[in-house]
Amino acid sequence: MPTAMETEEATSSMVYSPDVAYRSAPAEPTSQILVTNMDPAIFCNQDLMDAFEGLIRTYDAQCQIFYFKSFLRARIDLDSVKTASSAKRCLHGLPFGSRFLQCYFFRDLLLGRRNSDHLELPPLEKQFLISPPASPPVGWEPVHEGEPIIDYNLVAALAALQPGEVHELHPGAHDKNIPAIVLQPCVSRECFTTTTSEEEAVMMMTTESSMMMMSDDDMSASRKVPRPQIVQTRRPPEREEGD
Repeated sequence: MPTAMETEEATSSMVYSPDVAYRSAPAEPTSQILVTNMDPAIFCNQDLMDAFEGLIRTYDAQCQIFYFKSFLRARIDLDSVKTASSAKRCLHGLPFGSRFLQCYFFRDLLLGRRNSDHLELPPLEKQFLISPPASPPVGWEPVHEGEPIIDYNLVAALAALQPGEVHELHPGAHDKNIPAIVLQPCVSRECFTTTTSEEEAVMMMTTESSMMMMSDDDMSASRKVPRPQIVQTRRPPEREEGD
């Protein structure tokens, strides 16, 4: 029966082992092995890293080691498949640091037609861009644009306009009671001869004359306008729970 320490070590190995699909698929021997479940101290401690590399180089002194710190893994490229098989058999389950190493043959996942387990890429039907600036579709040819259309009626109407004159835009019909639309020029400020003080005096005289025309009864009535009163309504009685 396994002890508590062995159970914890096995659980730790399962957590840091490769994906289930990667482990369950039969792996053909290659010259590359993937070491997983590595101690995180290997990536921080140079002495521990040198010891790990010395252990690996006992099988191949010219091997290449690539570390993946985020995944706690390392890829090792050896000189032959035989050397990789020997290193995998000896390193798998070997205690190093605070964990047990796990070794697998490294496999390249081939996408596309070379691997029937994956979907193929869709056929390239459109070879031009969609986002602006968009490329024209196949077979598109530029079309020569014609000259702009000139509205001679509009040009003649604008030429007939003279500054300072009254222009009839739409004639009226007296028998049908249709008014005419006439455009009259705006009167400039120079036509006004009264000054600001004269305008204020005219306004004061007009106000005084209107006040004098009002009688005393009208004045008192305008001052004593009754305000509307808001009538308060009674709140309806509350309903009992039984109703």
